[in-house]
Amino acid sequence: MDLHIMTFNLRYDNPEDGENSWSNRKAKVAELIKQEQPTIIGTQELLPAMIKDLDELLTDYDGFGQPRQCDDEHSTIFYKKDEVRLVKNGTFWLSETPSVKASISWNSALPRICTWGEFVGLNSAHRFRVFNTHLDHISEESRIKGGQVIEKYMASLNESEHLPAILTGDFNAEPASDEVKFWMDKPFTSVYSVMKIQGEGLTFHEFEGGSDGEPIDYIFVSKDIEIKSGRIIHSKIDNMYPSDHYPVSAIVKI
Repeated sequence: MDLHIMTFNLRYDNPEDGENSWSNRKAKVAELIKQEQPTIIGTQELLPAMIKDLDELLTDYDGFGQPRQCDDEHSTIFYKKDEVRLVKNGTFWLSETPSVKASISWNSALPRICTWGEFVGLNSAHRFRVFNTHLDHISEESRIKGGQVIEKYMASLNESEHLPAILTGDFNAEPASDEVKFWMDKPFTSVYSVMKIQGEGLTFHEFEGGSDGEPIDYIFVSKDIEIKSGRIIHSKIDNMYPSDHYPVSAIVKI
């Protein structure tokens, strides 16, 4: 079973962004997604009104996830309704108390979450899980220990049934960092392993474009999933970048 996976930090709705504000970008985000047709999209920074907009614009998709705190950002996972079916899902907090809503640990600037879903292909019996997160932008300790919380949660789900796993997200860290190497040292593979991005892997571009730099947005897959291809998508829509991050996509085989 082949899947098209995307991770996409959509930049929260900040009126101070001027011409790059969400009201000017939302249709362009939807258009890029329609052009690419990913099966699964792990998003970051979505506020409730933004989710409502995308629900209206992306009628081929459903989405799910909880806010990190009341009426705040979500790490929503969207999925194509005619390709996969959602079996179960949840959200947990990257803290010492993952089941406590809005909990914060390790000097994190904000509550941080991971949203997950278990899926089955509509045209196959293949089942898999997707985890989507946004690690802290300030605390390295929070990013490292947050990754450990995600790994532990994955392991707890695998105790009842081991399934292939995909991890998407904005890690706020470059590939040489401990928080990213943590996953490379596990039975996971980065989409960048099939791409030549050295020095040209920029994903956070602040609406400026360009490619010089290192990524902070990632797709990892467990070793029982084959990465067939991967790309950083540099597209503009109507001469505007849909976000201050480039989406990253991968074709994988389960």
